[in-house]
Amino acid sequence: DRVWFFSGYQFVRDHDSQPGTDPLWPRTAQQNKVFGKVTSQLTPAWRLAQSFHGEYWVNPDRPTIIRPIEATQLRQASVPAMTFVDLTHVASARTVWNVRAGRFVYDEDDDLGSGDPTISARVNLATGEASGNPSAFGGLTIARTTVKATIDQYRPGWLGADQALKMGVQFE
Repeated sequence: DRVWFFSGYQFVRDHDSQPGTDPLWPRTAQQNKVFGKVTSQLTPAWRLAQSFHGEYWVNPDRPTIIRPIEATQLRQASVPAMTFVDLTHVASARTVWNVRAGRFVYDEDDDLGSGDPTISARVNLATGEASGNPSAFGGLTIARTTVKATIDQYRPGWLGADQALKMGVQFE
């Protein structure tokens, strides 16, 4: 019978250099975040909500005097999260139940600063100065799907006192 919409966007750019480093090669970090939510009051007793949150960023290592730009990693990731369904039902003045399902994925890539995988990473043990490539590169993906159901019931005067009973189950 009613529908509410909400959305938002965030755009962040950050450029910085450490003292003694080449000012032509500042660290440039970026973040883009987007959010959207739709809530529907289907009937006076039924409410459905769905949402999406997406985060996309690039966050390179900060070059320093002893670690030049070519020895840094370029980290970038996407982190989408979605609530497919969040359904709430008011069964009575004392009983409410909720069912929720969602998914989250964290996908990160750690790339080479110079982009040439044939150049090995080197560290001068006497000075600690790095050269070549970063010591590691690769990626990471973490995903989670969750389904959850709960029921809440208020029972006044049950077992000699007012009780708020809560029960639920969750699967990941």
